[in-house]
Amino acid sequence: MSIPRMVIGLAVVAAISLALRIGGEILGARSAGTTTTAMAGTIETCIIPGGDCVPAVVRAIEGATGRVWVLGYGFTEPAIANALIAASRRKGADGKRIDVRVVLDQSNQKEPYSLATNVRQAGIVTLIDSSVKIMHHKVVVIGDDTVLLGSMNWTKASRHNAENMNIIRGNRALTATYAAVFQDRAAHAVPFVCPATVRCS
Repeated sequence: MSIPRMVIGLAVVAAISLALRIGGEILGARSAGTTTTAMAGTIETCIIPGGDCVPAVVRAIEGATGRVWVLGYGFTEPAIANALIAASRRKGADGKRIDVRVVLDQSNQKEPYSLATNVRQAGIVTLIDSSVKIMHHKVVVIGDDTVLLGSMNWTKASRHNAENMNIIRGNRALTATYAAVFQDRAAHAVPFVCPATVRCS
């Protein structure tokens, strides 16, 4: 039996709820220990192999009317980078430009295929977290009530791996938790430095 490309339902909610409670994968506001958050809203789950999760991530970013804060390890997927650049040029619900920020693992500072340079050139706040051995979060915080979580890196290679990506909508508490995680990592990060051959504003 093939796995459906997109799985949405109570079984997914129950499975993720159990994983979060047992595994403690929701970090507290200070990125230490664990917290328990009541499951609310809807969960859209994409599984690889069996589908391509990149379009779902892009659609979520395209639908943003508030902040888009990204935590990532690898960052080589053009569709996601382009969606972030487009979002940074749109006005949100408050009439102001959408607040797009990116915090990446330190490997992106030297990785020749990283698209950190592209988003930095577009004027997006792009930071490198070298305060830990590996900055391994794969998270997108969108507005006040949507968060993307999973094992999938923001890379072209992710399509060929066994990965998952979950888009949780309508859970403001969970979104706030990961917004705090983003702020914590950003506080430990430094600005991405463009290569000497590239001019960044």
